[in-house]
Formats: sequence, C-alpha cells, structure tokens
Amino acid sequence: MTVGAFFAGGGISFRKQGISLGAQIVLWIIALALFGYGAYVTFVYGSQG
Repeated sequence: MTVGAFFAGGGISFRKQGISLGAQIVLWIIALALFGYGAYVTFVYGSQG
C-alpha cells in the first residue's frame, strides 16, 4: 500500500514536470494496482488476527 502511494505521488510530481500522458497513465495504473493489492492483503490478513 505504501509503495502504491509512492507511485501515486510520483505520478503527481511527474505531471508537474510535463512528462507524456502515456507515461502518467502507466504510473497511475501501477499505483492503483499496488495500492489495491496492499489494501486487499491488509484487509484479508488483518481481519483474521
């Protein structure tokens, strides 16, 4: 989840630097995938405690 947030922050800063839209989209897809996976793992394994 932290890595996903890191990628999302990178996507925002890259947008200010003016990189191509395609690269931004790829970064956002990676960010959302990692964030979603982290949230899923946290929810599934955290609720078993």
